[in-house]
Amino acid sequence: MVTQWSSFGHSAYRDNPFSDDEKPRSHTNHAPHIISNAQDISKSDDSQEASLPLALIQLGTLKEVGMPLISASIDVQIRNMATQGAQPLSTRLQEDAKTLSSLVKTSMSLIRHVAGAVPVNNPEKSIAIKMGLASFVSPIVADYYKLHMALPEEKGVFEILEKIDAVTKVIDLDHWAEEVSEKMLFNPLALNRESQRSNQLEASLPIIQAVSRFSFGLNPDQLIKDALARVVGAAENLSLRICEREPSLKRDPAIASVLNKAAAQLYADCHFEEVERLSLMAEQEQQRYIRHYGGNYSLEPVWQAFEARLHMLFIIADHLNFQDKTKMPNAA
Repeated sequence: MVTQWSSFGHSAYRDNPFSDDEKPRSHTNHAPHIISNAQDISKSDDSQEASLPLALIQLGTLKEVGMPLISASIDVQIRNMATQGAQPLSTRLQEDAKTLSSLVKTSMSLIRHVAGAVPVNNPEKSIAIKMGLASFVSPIVADYYKLHMALPEEKGVFEILEKIDAVTKVIDLDHWAEEVSEKMLFNPLALNRESQRSNQLEASLPIIQAVSRFSFGLNPDQLIKDALARVVGAAENLSLRICEREPSLKRDPAIASVLNKAAAQLYADCHFEEVERLSLMAEQEQQRYIRHYGGNYSLEPVWQAFEARLHMLFIIADHLNFQDKTKMPNAA
């Protein structure tokens, strides 16, 4: 199921929205080639290479850009079920891929636009500032999509930009940029001190909430244990992939904490989506479903959706990287 989405990284990451002459512009759901690639956040006026570990940059991209946007996509998919009916999982995942492509392009364009107001020649600081802005801009873009249930056209992009400008105009943006870059460069794993101390207990919260809603006919306590173990295992595998070139970071508890929480929230989103799909099934469809799964409810669609979307998050983190030019996808 996961390998089906390998093309997501190749078809969607062609254009660079951060060229110096580009302004935020409209994005439509029929434009497939819209997420930028390796130069998005790393692009600066300095030709030096940034020395922040690539794994930490990818981790920040997954957490600050990928997670809020994929959660927004799932949220809208769930609400669309009530009026349009439940589409097959493959269709919903294709829609996720297109939606993520457009939302990431919009977010990254706005991040670069705002970062342009802070004159920085140091490439490390440039990356740090854009990563800091990602945690502010991407949730605003995600909220727009959830509110309007539509991708932002030109008017929507400028509506989002006005909200961002309303905040940046009343804070000392230069001072903030100095603070956030210093924090990232000198203690990059302490971007969120609370996340450094969190553990599987915290990661289990969204899983508990999801299972409390509906346990698919299974023992709730056992399902929580099993789901947590599988989610943590998936997060560990993702950590190994992200930290492939920095082995010293593979077992870092702060990285594990961030990925555990991200994976647990993604599982909960997929769990709720399947619960909603089941609740909207007509009687005939319910009977077909029960027969297909041998007279029981099944978590198989939940795990299929989880694994495919986790792979999408990795694609985002992997292709919106800032140092390794060899990972830029082919345009073919």
